[in-house]
Amino acid sequence: MKNIVYNLLALLSIISMASCTKVIDVDLNEGNPQVVIEGEVSDQPETYWVRVSRTGNYIGREETPKISGATVTITDNNQTYTLIENPNQPGTYETSAFVGVPGTTYFLKVVVEGKEYTSQSTMPSELLDFELRQTAYFAGDATKDPGYYLQLFTTDPPNEDNYYQWRFTINDTLKNKPDDIAVASDEWIQEQIEGFQAPYTFQAEDRVKFSMLAVPKETYDFYDALVTLLFNDGGMFSPPPANPPGNIDGGIGIFSAVSIKTKEVVIVEKN
Repeated sequence: MKNIVYNLLALLSIISMASCTKVIDVDLNEGNPQVVIEGEVSDQPETYWVRVSRTGNYIGREETPKISGATVTITDNNQTYTLIENPNQPGTYETSAFVGVPGTTYFLKVVVEGKEYTSQSTMPSELLDFELRQTAYFAGDATKDPGYYLQLFTTDPPNEDNYYQWRFTINDTLKNKPDDIAVASDEWIQEQIEGFQAPYTFQAEDRVKFSMLAVPKETYDFYDALVTLLFNDGGMFSPPPANPPGNIDGGIGIFSAVSIKTKEVVIVEKN
């Protein structure tokens, strides 16, 4: 299982610089920046978002330029919804006008300076419920830190291809470094998931928010490829890096319709 997370907009310059095999053609010359789009719709009543940016000047290590004034819409089977730019987060467009439905295909359109960028994503089936169990306190050893651990118990639906992502928020802080969020294909996991251990050590009274996501295959492929790129050591036996295969027509990035289930726990002291 591979771990990944990072702000996509901040990574694109690094991805482009490292790429030898081209899945998406990115020109690092600051005179020819590319539009970067990432967005997500879920089956939970929450604010959905789309972030629009440009690839920055890698050499200058400048902050990735956000794009304000874009027109951003999401269309489902019945209606088109216009997203509103968040005045406190330039380049981030939001809506809470609808709730996503598993099995539905969502169509994204972003217009920047008269040019259209499009994508579509079909939301997977609703996630089955899961259980989180806290372990007793572990004193630590040569391979694991001391503390409490959380274990996941759930079932992977048989006879279908499923792809997953996990997100952790600990004490109100989203874990968002390159090795923080895991993506997995059920090709590599058993039907009965019993005791999958979260990659974090917890202390008594820690507040943990754990989100499990069913994601489309293209979302899994994108993040799996991004992980491979980020952790490619560049050795003689390593494959040449390639840009992650996004689903934005005309641009770079990923638009995902996902099914989410979230549980929150407080770590209790026990031996």
